[in-house]
Amino acid sequence: MNAVGRFCVTLVLAGAAISQPALADQRADFIAGITKDCPGCDLQGVNKKRADLRDADLTGANLEGANFHDAKLAGAKLANADLRSANLNIADLRNADLSGANLTDAMIYGARLGRAKLVGATLDTVLGRTVDMTGADASNATFLGADLALGTFAGTMFGGANLGRATLDEANMRSAQMENADLSGASLTFATLTRANLAGAKVAGVDLYQADLRDASLKGADLSGSRLLQATLSAESLTDAKLGSTILPDGTVR
Repeated sequence: MNAVGRFCVTLVLAGAAISQPALADQRADFIAGITKDCPGCDLQGVNKKRADLRDADLTGANLEGANFHDAKLAGAKLANADLRSANLNIADLRNADLSGANLTDAMIYGARLGRAKLVGATLDTVLGRTVDMTGADASNATFLGADLALGTFAGTMFGGANLGRATLDEANMRSAQMENADLSGASLTFATLTRANLAGAKVAGVDLYQADLRDASLKGADLSGSRLLQATLSAESLTDAKLGSTILPDGTVR
């Protein structure tokens, strides 16, 4: 090998040697607060309580069990991140990208997720009372067994989402888009669903006691076994809905 060849090989090896520490340094810098970005990093259990992480890039990062209590994460990139059992209580996640993220068993009490992107995300059994998802896109996301009571979901897009057995009592779901969503076994007592779109949705076995469904679309919705006792809605809105052992607002069963 001539001198030029040896020089090129030396440069390649030197570059490889530098690249590995660079990844480790990025993680260390994130933990130390030097940088906000750490895509793909293993940050399991990291403590970023009340940290300012606005517009941070944490795409695909392992954030299982991380503490983001009251953190500023507006506009953050968290697509496909692992946020299982993470603490996101009262965190600001407005306009954040959480598409495909896994938030199973996470805590999101009072978190602000207005206009956040949650497409295809997993939020099964999250604890999120009083969460605000106004205008968020949660299409095809899953919320199985989630506790979202007293939450705000005005204009939220739940098309194709699975909210089976979720608790949404007293939730504000005005103009929520839930076409073809699955709400089987969910509880929506005293919930506000005015102008909500439930066309083609599975609403079987749902408790809608005293829910407000004025001007809601129930075309093609399956309300079998649901309880609409003292709910507010017009008889016409049930014309194209599927009924079967459904308890109507006046207490009759049809």
